Amino acid sequence: MIRQEVGHDSLFFKALSTFLQKYKNGNATGLDFRDHLNEITGKDFSVFFEQWYFGEGFPIHTISWNQHGDTLLINSLQTVSSTTPFFNVPLEFKITVNNQDTLITLRQTNSFNNWRIYLPGVVSSVVVDPFHWLILEVTDIQNAVKTERESKFRVVPNPAKEKVNVYYTNEGNSYTLYMADASGKVLFSQQSLSQHNSIDIGQYPAGLYFIIIEDRHAIHQEKFIIY
Repeated sequence: MIRQEVGHDSLFFKALSTFLQKYKNGNATGLDFRDHLNEITGKDFSVFFEQWYFGEGFPIHTISWNQHGDTLLINSLQTVSSTTPFFNVPLEFKITVNNQDTLITLRQTNSFNNWRIYLPGVVSSVVVDPFHWLILEVTDIQNAVKTERESKFRVVPNPAKEKVNVYYTNEGNSYTLYMADASGKVLFSQQSLSQHNSIDIGQYPAGLYFIIIEDRHAIHQEKFIIY
């Protein structure tokens, strides 16, 4: 994972060799290695070590994608396995376009990220972390068809002020309901079996928000506005 974060193989292997040389006759800690990485690469690995050295658990991702014309839409919802609340990680995607593979890297900066990528051609598949750089679990990745999503998921009123109502027509299924701000930070979550949920939104400032539903490892999302 550090190799991917460094993003430059010669620097990564230089960091390893010079660290071994520096401490070959003594003791070293993980923090010594962090500081050495910072010095050699010119990057700050503080967040990385807070997550992976001092933290616990690993990220769990549910991902959906859809293509609209020459734009690929990728949604990524991150939950975690233990006490570390969030992992800021670069996610590499192998995307097959017109029967040819291309690699792109997108950074998960919040619990919910919504990316738009200009990618002309016909996308037939999307694979997450194809070279297994990361310690993570991908519960599912699927092609979400927008018309199907809209037919079973409504947010009203939109715009909203004091309350927003979420109607989900998958009767009898247990699912998780999230509300996130425009940056993807999750503000609210709850487990539900109900086809109708009402969320108090009076305490949130005006702006763009997301309602996200995770149901059987699929994610559905809609935007709404608080005024």
